[in-house]
Amino acid sequence: MKMKEVCQRTGLTDRTVRLYISYGLVFPNYSENYTGRKNYTFSEEDTNRLQQIAHLRRYGFSISDIKEILEGTRPIPEILTEHIDGLKKQIEKESAILAVLEKTVNSDHDIQDADTLCHLLERSGYGEPDVPDTDRQPPFMSRYDRTRKTLKIIIIAFIACVLLFVIGFFLLFGSSQRTLYGAKARSSDSVVTEYFDETKIGNCKSYSYSLHLKSSILFCSDGSVLLAEYEAEDFEKQLEVVEQSYRFLDHQVLDPYNETYYISPPPVFTIGNWVFKTISYHVLEDEHKCDYPKSFQMIAVNEQSQKIAYLDFRDNDLDFLGTLDDADYMEQFIKDNFHTDFSRIP
Repeated sequence: MKMKEVCQRTGLTDRTVRLYISYGLVFPNYSENYTGRKNYTFSEEDTNRLQQIAHLRRYGFSISDIKEILEGTRPIPEILTEHIDGLKKQIEKESAILAVLEKTVNSDHDIQDADTLCHLLERSGYGEPDVPDTDRQPPFMSRYDRTRKTLKIIIIAFIACVLLFVIGFFLLFGSSQRTLYGAKARSSDSVVTEYFDETKIGNCKSYSYSLHLKSSILFCSDGSVLLAEYEAEDFEKQLEVVEQSYRFLDHQVLDPYNETYYISPPPVFTIGNWVFKTISYHVLEDEHKCDYPKSFQMIAVNEQSQKIAYLDFRDNDLDFLGTLDDADYMEQFIKDNFHTDFSRIP
């Protein structure tokens, strides 16, 4: 049955029924409308329980007493005895107050203001009566306090989440990037400038050097590109030097703890007219000790334009380069970390 019928049968108001529900005295089924207001459906048992609650309240039982009676957590005679003792004390107190008030109103004093009334009541000898408990903590105030505390917790949690989001955003994405060229790149303190230099590129026609730096509070990475152009005869000689001087990777290295991640570049891959080969570490046989993906070097060859690029990368915080389902992960990785688009370099 609906709320209106229940109110008619129990003599209670809608507000009173909802109050008893909020105290946990009755538990009807409900659904919420679009405003969040709960629409209750009461069973015969719920209605009977509300009638019992209303009957006990008329005899002065407290909400806590009624809850214990309904739930059977204490013997009912014990609750009755306590309630009777409480009523007797209340009657004694109210009888004493009644006597003082009757004596005051029947006195010969002319009572025209609050000062006179309070003065006469103080002289009555009754003593200072206590302020009613409902004045100390009104029922609606306890709800107000709970709501205010809940709202304060929600606001604090929301502000904390926003601050954490902002801090996390700047830690992860608030990075600065810059690219240095030529002498400026060489004069930097980056360790990637130490691996490939002019002494390792042979007799070239011309060369250029660039260093791309990415830094944030948590992560830093350096990627350098030494790009050399050769005459035909010198180009062939340098290719022989490269093959003799470096040991190249013969298979991709997977993460030993999670084999869905690549921690090395492919042994050989192409971008445009460039063929890249990854240099192997001497400790590659023990993959737990190899430097991938924290550090690696590559050499790229463009036979059409007779150019060779020497690339060095370092990032002590990098966990992996790509995943098994990403076949072209190195092209974007080189664009991002070397600031060089080899597909546009003839």
